[in-house]
Formats: sequence, C-alpha cells, structure tokens
Amino acid sequence: MDHYNYRLFDAIDYQAKHFPKPDILNAKVEGTWRSYSTLEVQQTVNRLTAGLLKLGVSGNDFTTGGADKIAIISNNRLNGCLQTLRYSKQGRS
Repeated sequence: MDHYNYRLFDAIDYQAKHFPKPDILNAKVEGTWRSYSTLEVQQTVNRLTAGLLKLGVSGNDFTTGGADKIAIISNNRLNGCLQTLRYSKQGRS
C-alpha cells in the first residue's frame, strides 16, 4: 500500500492485515475500561457501513449537494470515532 494514497478507513484494514493489535481503541463502558481489537473495530465499521448502504444512504455523486447527509450524535469519543470511519468508508464526509 502506498502510504501517500490511502484513506483513513484503509488504515484500519492495513493494520488488521499487517499489524493487528488487541487494543487499538480503549473506552470506558459502564465505568470499566474495555479494549477493542483491530479486527473488532474493522468488523464494527464494516457492519455499520453495510447497514447504512442497506437503508439506501449513500454518497450519490459525492458532491456536497448530492450526497446524503448524516449527523453524528455520540455519547462518547469511541462511538464518534467508529461513526467517522464508517462515513468515510461509505464515501462521505
């Protein structure tokens, strides 16, 4: 992979393939710290992306006016991070 020509979500796929980690992300869940592995983050982002695509949400022509709009409402930074990766993978910003 040319490191000058990939997108944010490509980094997760690359890391999962070449440098998987048991704790790529960590978050407090109900007062207890929980680690999320590279594979778990990758699978979560892929499931979230597939869900939106199944609902018909897409980037359409990828212009500001033509793309479907989504708002991120998250109660923590982990959810916001996963949602941002999902939207990026789906071709939206």
